[in-house]
Amino acid sequence: MQEPEVEAGRFEDYLPPEMARKGEETGIRKANLNFISMFALAVLAGAFISLGAVFATVALTTVGAEVPWGWTRLVAGLVFSLGLILVIVGIPVFYLWKRHSDRMKQYQQNNLNSM
Repeated sequence: MQEPEVEAGRFEDYLPPEMARKGEETGIRKANLNFISMFALAVLAGAFISLGAVFATVALTTVGAEVPWGWTRLVAGLVFSLGLILVIVGIPVFYLWKRHSDRMKQYQQNNLNSM
């Protein structure tokens, strides 16, 4: 049986000291974001949490009396966690989009300068 090939450069391929260094670099880069980006991330996080709260409220009020109390709370908790998952998934997407747009600006400026 042949071993599956592993892509080089993935985060999981680093030894613990290298992972710690990469994590530190990423944290420093995120901490040095400008005010507009940081504010946009904070607003997005609040909006996603609010969305989860609205979904949880809707889940609690629409289930009705025929479902036991514990099950309604379980459904509300699961639905609220969707807001938290949006924060965990959505914020890095915004961060990557910003990095991509910065690189595109650099690329466009380099192409204009080379003309």
